Amino acid sequence: MAYYKPCKNCDADKMVCGRRADIAKAILGLSVTVVNFRCASRIPMFRSGQRVGFRWTDYGDGSFEEDAIALLYHGTVIEEAGLRFIVRVDDGPSADAAQYNARDVFKSDNLVIKVKPSDMQALDEPDRRMCPVCSAYAGEGSRCQGWGDLGSWDSYWPNGCQQKPAARALSTQVGERE
Repeated sequence: MAYYKPCKNCDADKMVCGRRADIAKAILGLSVTVVNFRCASRIPMFRSGQRVGFRWTDYGDGSFEEDAIALLYHGTVIEEAGLRFIVRVDDGPSADAAQYNARDVFKSDNLVIKVKPSDMQALDEPDRRMCPVCSAYAGEGSRCQGWGDLGSWDSYWPNGCQQKPAARALSTQVGERE
C-alpha cells in the first residue's frame, strides 16, 4: 500500500477520487511506497478565512503528561503549511471550563500558530477576511505594520496591506455604491 502525499489533508473522498485511482492503477506492482504528484482536484480540509475551533494541550511549567491541560480555542485559518494549518487565535479566554487566556498559553505574541488538522473542527460562523500582510481583521488597526499618510516621505505601507489608506478609501467608495 502506498502513501499518497497530496491526499494528506484533502477533503475529497478518497474512495471515489478518480485521480487517486488512476495513480494507484499506474503504480500497481512497482513496490512504490510513497507517491508525490500534482492534483488539480485537491480540496484542502480548511480554507483561508474559515472559522475553526481547535484543541490545544498546555503543559504549564512542566513537560510531564500529568501536568497537561486540554484547552479549546477558536480562531481563523490563514493558510495551509505542509501538514498543518496556520491559524490566528482569537484573543481571550479558552472556550472550555478552564478559561485560560490565549496570551498566557501561546508563545506567539501575535497569536498566530500552526495546528494539526486532526485537532481542528470547523465552526458554524461566517468566514473572516484578513489582511495577507499582518493578519488583521478589517478595521483592526493595532496589528497593522503600516503608518503615515499614503505617498508621504515618512510613511510605510506594505504591498498588499488591506489597511492601506488608499485601500480603505476604495473599499468605502465601493461600499457606498452597493
